[in-house]
Amino acid sequence: MTPRAILATALACILGGAFLVGCAATRWEVPAPCNAAGVLTQYESWERLGPEQLDAAYSQARRAFERSGSDCARLQMAALTVLQSSRKNETYALKILDDYLEANKGAGDPRTSLARLLARMLRERVDGDARTKAALKKAMDEQARADGCKRQLEDLRNVEKIIDERGTR
Repeated sequence: MTPRAILATALACILGGAFLVGCAATRWEVPAPCNAAGVLTQYESWERLGPEQLDAAYSQARRAFERSGSDCARLQMAALTVLQSSRKNETYALKILDDYLEANKGAGDPRTSLARLLARMLRERVDGDARTKAALKKAMDEQARADGCKRQLEDLRNVEKIIDERGTR
C-alpha cells in the first residue's frame, strides 16, 4: 500500500468516525407515522415522560398544530393533554377535537375513532372534576349545617343550665 493510499484510508476512517460520533451525540427520533397507531405508539412513549418533558412535548405539538393545522398534530396535542396532570389545556383540546369530529362526521377511519376516544377521556376528566367539586361543596355545606346544629345544642344546654340554676335558688 502506498503512503498516499494509507493516508486516504486513515482520513476516511477519521472522518467516518467523526461522523458516527456526531450521529451518536445527536438525538435522532424517527417520527411516528401520522395515523392512529402512530399516535398511540407515541402515547405509550409519552407515558414514561416526567411532567417537564411532557409539558415540552405538549408545547412542541401545539406549535406544530398552530403552524400546520394537521390532523396528526391535533391528535398528538389532545393525547398529550390527556396525559398532563395540569388541567389548563383541556378546553382548547376539546374544542379542536370537536372541530375535527364535526368536519369528519360519519367517517369511520381510525383517526376519527381515536379523536372520539380522546374527547371522551377529556370530557370524563372535566366532568369528574366538576362532580368532585360539587361533592366537596355539598360536604362543606353539610359540615357547616352540622356545626350550626352543634352550636344551637350547646346554646340550649347553656339555657337549660341557667334555668336549673335559677330554679334551685
